[in-house]
Amino acid sequence: MSKKITHIFVITFFITAFFVLMYSFGYRIYIVKEPKIIPTGSIFVKQFPAPASVILNNEQKGTTSQFTGEFLIQSLPEGVYHLQVTKDGYQVWEKKVKVQPQKVAEFKFIDLFKNNYTPSLFFSFLKEDKNKTTSNQSSNQENAIHQQPQKETLQTQQNQLQEQEQFQSQPKNNNIKKIIQLAEDKFLIEAEDEIYIFNKNKIFSIDIKIIKNNLSDFEASEETAQIFKDFLMLSGTSNTKQKAPSFLFFNLPEKQFEIINLENYNAKIDTFKIGNKKIIFLSEKKLYLVEFQEKGSKIIISRKINQIGDNVLSFDVIGDELFFIEKSPIGNKVFVQGWFDNEKFKISKKVPLYFHNIEENKFKVLKENGLIIFKLNNKAFVLEDFKVFLAHNNIIDFSLSPDKQKIAIPSSNELILFFIKKRENQPQKEKFEKVYLWNTPNKLLKSQWLDGNNLLILTEKGLYVIEADDRDYVNSFRILESEINNFFYNFEDNMLYIFKDDGVYSIENLREDNLIF
Repeated sequence: MSKKITHIFVITFFITAFFVLMYSFGYRIYIVKEPKIIPTGSIFVKQFPAPASVILNNEQKGTTSQFTGEFLIQSLPEGVYHLQVTKDGYQVWEKKVKVQPQKVAEFKFIDLFKNNYTPSLFFSFLKEDKNKTTSNQSSNQENAIHQQPQKETLQTQQNQLQEQEQFQSQPKNNNIKKIIQLAEDKFLIEAEDEIYIFNKNKIFSIDIKIIKNNLSDFEASEETAQIFKDFLMLSGTSNTKQKAPSFLFFNLPEKQFEIINLENYNAKIDTFKIGNKKIIFLSEKKLYLVEFQEKGSKIIISRKINQIGDNVLSFDVIGDELFFIEKSPIGNKVFVQGWFDNEKFKISKKVPLYFHNIEENKFKVLKENGLIIFKLNNKAFVLEDFKVFLAHNNIIDFSLSPDKQKIAIPSSNELILFFIKKRENQPQKEKFEKVYLWNTPNKLLKSQWLDGNNLLILTEKGLYVIEADDRDYVNSFRILESEINNFFYNFEDNMLYIFKDDGVYSIENLREDNLIF
C-alpha cells in the first residue's frame, strides 16, 4: 500500500511541476471545444501622473500603482488588444497592442496631460501712456516693479543707465514686430520702441533708441544678435565718422552697455557667433576670429583680428570647435571641421560635399555619438567618418533628444524621428532608422523635446504634445488651441513659456512625474 501511495505522490508531483513550469513560461489552459494548452503574453504599463485606470478591450483591469505608476496584465492569448489608460481630468492615452506568446509588450513611458490648461501672465508687452506728471512717477513705478518683478530695464546712459520710465493710465500694445529664437532658451522680441530679451526664465528690456544711437544699420535677426551668459551682443555699423563695423555689448543684469568699434577693419559683418571666449564673424566670404575676456561686468575684446577662412559660405561654432562650408578653388563645396589652439585654427577634417545648389544660408551643426549632423539648404545631413548622406529634405530645424538616441526633424506638415543610436528597449530601432512619426494638415512651425519620450509641437492651430512611440496610433495631446507666436519649455523649472502678441505666458508643471519623485 505504501508503494502505491508513493507512486501516486511522485506522479502527482511531476504533473504539478509540469503545469507550474508551463505556467511560468506563459502557457495557459483554454477550453473552446476541448481543453488546450496555449502560450500567452503580457502587457506592462508605467504611467504618470499615477494612479490611473487601465482598460483592455473596454474592460477595466485595475489601476496603476500610486507610487510607481506600474501595472501588469498577464495571461493574454496571442492577438491584438485595445489598451487605454485613463484618469479623471486628463486626456486619454490609447493604443492597439499586439500580444505575442511568451513576450511582454512594454509601455514604460506613458504620460497623461490635462484636459484644459490655463496659462498665467508672466510678462506683459502692454505699455502705458506717457501723460502722467513726474510727481506720480515714483509711486506708479513702485507698483509696476512690484507687479512684474521679472522686468529689468536697461536705461539710456553710457555704462550705467538711469531709470527714466514714465507710466500711463491706459495700457496699449507695444506692437511686437518679430520674435527671434537665438538659442533653445534665448529669445529676442522686437517691439515698437523696445527690445525684450528672454534668457531662460528672465526677461529684460532695452530702449531701442540706445541701439539706434550706436548702430546706424541694426536690424534684429539671428545674424546680428547673440546671447552669451548674461550678455547680449549685437553687430552693426557704428554711428561714428569712420562708420566702422562694431559690436554693442549689454550686461543685462547690471544695466550697462559698451560699444566696441573694429577701427582697423572696414567691411560689414554679415553674421557672427560666439564660441569659447571667441567671436567668429563672416564678412565678404572671409571668416575671422576675435578673442574676448570677461572682467567683472564687462567684456574686453582683443583689437587683433585673425582671418581663419576664405571663400566661406556658412559656419557654426561649438565651444572650441568650428565647422564651415567653403568653396574650393575648383568650385566644389567642402565641409571643414577643426579646432582652436589659442588664436590659431587647425583643420582636422575636410570632406567634399557632392550636393548641388548649396546656398549661403543658415547652417547648424550638432555633434553626438561620433556623428556630425548638420542643417544646410533646409536639408539634414549626417557625416560619419568621411561619408555624408542625406537624412531628410525640406526641414524646419532639428533637435537632439535628452536621451541622445534620436533627433526630431520637423518639416512643413510632418514630424520625423531619425535614430543616431540603436535602441534596445521597446520600441526597438536600428541606427539610422527613420520614423515618420506624425503628420498634420496644418502648417508645422516648431518642435522641442519635452523629455526623451514626448515632443512639444507648435502648429498654426495650437500647441500639442506628441509621444515618440510609433507603435500603432501615435497619441497627441492638446495643450492650447490659440494663436501662439513661439514657445519654450524649461527643463530646470518644469515651466512652459508661451509667446503671444500681448506678452509671455507660463504653464507650471506640464510634466507631472517629477511631482511624485
